[in-house]
Amino acid sequence: QATLAEALADRFQLAEADALIAQALAADPADPDVQRAAGSVAEVHADYGRAVEAYRRAAELDPAASPRYLSLGLALRALGRLDEAAAACARANDLTPMDARTHGCLGLVYLTQGQTSRAVATFERALEIDPRYPTAAAQLAWIASRRGDDARAARLFEVAVGADRDPGRLAQYRQALGWSYL
Repeated sequence: QATLAEALADRFQLAEADALIAQALAADPADPDVQRAAGSVAEVHADYGRAVEAYRRAAELDPAASPRYLSLGLALRALGRLDEAAAACARANDLTPMDARTHGCLGLVYLTQGQTSRAVATFERALEIDPRYPTAAAQLAWIASRRGDDARAARLFEVAVGADRDPGRLAQYRQALGWSYL
């Protein structure tokens, strides 16, 4: 039920998703996967407060699972609770230091905090781990573009375009890539 709720929410079939996640939570509120799915459904609603509660509960129930802290960190970032977000992303990174996504999470928080140099180093580390990680490539490309380094931006946007599958992000990356080529 939780997995189906999450899939329906991703397709913006929110009434069905809400009903299914409510049933899943009622059936097994101590299942960390159900809590994580509840957080994901809440994020589709842009209810980041509820998402944080669900992700925090999932992390409490399964404290060794890095993705739970990653999701928590990104939801906290969306709320502007940046110190807490950095701590959650750092915990994810401690648990799985060779996961590019945990470095990406930290990089996004650093960027939001205005720590561009620290974000660049973190995104570069993510690309060392996974040279096709689209989040790190795209963020580094945006930074290179703002700095006037269009050749570097183009190379990085090419990586992001080749690796990402989200249509909305791909449209942004392709447009930015075109401007970098110009």
